[in-house]
Amino acid sequence: FKQKTAYEIVDCDWSSDVCSSDLWGCVVTDEEGSVLDGPHYALVCRQLGVPVRVYRVASDAVETAQRAFEQQYGAYSYRHIDKKPYIQSFAQPKRDGSSTPVFSRLYKERIVPVAKAGKRVLDFGCGGGAPVRRLQAMGCRVQGIEFFPRRPGTEALDTVLSRAMIGSALRDLQVNGRFDAVICDFVVNSVQTPEAEEDVMTLVNAFCRPGGLICASGRRMANEDKVHKTTKQADADHRRRHHFFDEHGFTAKLGRGQWFFQRFHTDDEANAYPARYGYDGEADVRLDGEQWFSAGYKTRDLDEARVIEALAREFDLEWPNGQRVGRAETALAAWAAAMGREKH
Repeated sequence: FKQKTAYEIVDCDWSSDVCSSDLWGCVVTDEEGSVLDGPHYALVCRQLGVPVRVYRVASDAVETAQRAFEQQYGAYSYRHIDKKPYIQSFAQPKRDGSSTPVFSRLYKERIVPVAKAGKRVLDFGCGGGAPVRRLQAMGCRVQGIEFFPRRPGTEALDTVLSRAMIGSALRDLQVNGRFDAVICDFVVNSVQTPEAEEDVMTLVNAFCRPGGLICASGRRMANEDKVHKTTKQADADHRRRHHFFDEHGFTAKLGRGQWFFQRFHTDDEANAYPARYGYDGEADVRLDGEQWFSAGYKTRDLDEARVIEALAREFDLEWPNGQRVGRAETALAAWAAAMGREKH
């Protein structure tokens, strides 16, 4: 493929203004015109109505070229970016009943029946809290914890509401013990680091009683792989975006002057979630389009030291203007009291 005789330039009028020597990309095909690399470039040129710069690989060099394209030449890294966790509130899906249902599929199928049966439920990372309020209005015993809720119609964080939710949930935990069901719905896809993902799921396990129901959901990497490999314009029209994944499945985009992160899980990672976080009793994992869902009954507690570290970090996350959540000691005391109740 390094030999210039292995390819030639076709279908490009070098004298035109739209096809100059500094044109930004190209597509690589075999001699029959099958695309080997760069399908999205060809789609963009088609949409813009400009000629496509094509490098055509000779038949005897196709296998060499394909091997070169399939190799990994490094990964994106976001380690240098100053990450502000409260920015992630803008990456969470809204569930207020206007543009999306109040109850997600996982919520509707697994949490609503448990709540209606009188069991105690915790929604960890409940966002705007619409599902929690809906169930509470129905008389269900449901609590929500959200560290970064926003005031309706604004981009400002409602720290008063956050502390109220945290206080209510921790009092319930301390007085009545751990919850019968804990859901973490589209939260682990909106964290910024692998450590944050680990902390979130560690606390989901810690707040659930033995034998209780744990539910989690996120976004699938497999669907993104399919989109990036598409060669048909119709398949790509509804997904005109690119993700640039680091080694842990995180991608970032710039908005409002800040970096927003999303975590995508491989199907193997999604399937391993129940065993990894101790809810593999009759575990049900579904891989559905852009999303994955999992639910199962808690079979074991995670390491106590691990829980204490996660409590200290999650309940003291950073807020804007130098503020912090500042509820780590209260959370540790409530969890310790709940654990003590189970020993007596």
